[in-house]
Amino acid sequence: MALKQFQSPKYRDGLAKKRQRRFLARIIVIVIAGLTGIIALGWAVFFSSWFTIRDVSANGLLDSRKGQVLEIVQQQLGHRWLGLPIGNNIILFPSSRFESSLQAFFPFIQSVNINKVFFHGLMIDVIERQPEGIWCFSDDCSYYDHNGILIAPAPRSSGFLMLTVNDMRQNLVRIVDLKFLTAIQTILSGLDSQGIKVKSITIPAGTFTEFDVATANGYPIKFSIDSDLAGQVHALEIYRKQHTDPNPPYQYLDLRFDGRVYYK
Repeated sequence: MALKQFQSPKYRDGLAKKRQRRFLARIIVIVIAGLTGIIALGWAVFFSSWFTIRDVSANGLLDSRKGQVLEIVQQQLGHRWLGLPIGNNIILFPSSRFESSLQAFFPFIQSVNINKVFFHGLMIDVIERQPEGIWCFSDDCSYYDHNGILIAPAPRSSGFLMLTVNDMRQNLVRIVDLKFLTAIQTILSGLDSQGIKVKSITIPAGTFTEFDVATANGYPIKFSIDSDLAGQVHALEIYRKQHTDPNPPYQYLDLRFDGRVYYK
């Protein structure tokens, strides 16, 4: 205790400066170590090959579509941000966001799941939409699925293998009319149960409710989406049981009015 009482101010100042220098030295060492670590991590992530995506597989796609999807994937892998190659980095690859982008870009994709295979791979599993028929706007035809999503361009069909809907109205936007689609799906199920094969369906120009069904029987059947379609198909079944002539002498059947079957 006696020694501390007689320490000179000069001695105390020197000791304080020495401690300050040691503290600053520690701070400098920590900062340098931190910067070195950040630089090393940045180099490892952005410029080394440790996390580079090299292998990409796409499953569940037709060969013709697989190439289209892989081309978009390669464009994403080449993406750069501020000159940094982040697109092909498996850590930074935006799987969820890119899944949404693929679905928006390719209508034929119903769902897609991207899994990262560390450290160099992507596995892309796709479920394609299944075509239910062909929807034609004048001469512009596309396959559509059960939900009315237009999948891809299609040739106009004239057979019974795939239903063709000829939408003759002046549609400014090329989308499937879901009111008509639901009605068509309802009557197709009922007609099929009666053994009636449907070749095509025509929505006439200028109509809001009516459509004509071309059948293998040789005569069309007229329907309206404003009627009870399931009930009208049932009325047709009763009518056909009562009229068994294999070559009926009429031009068409009219089922546009509930509970009635008219013919001409």
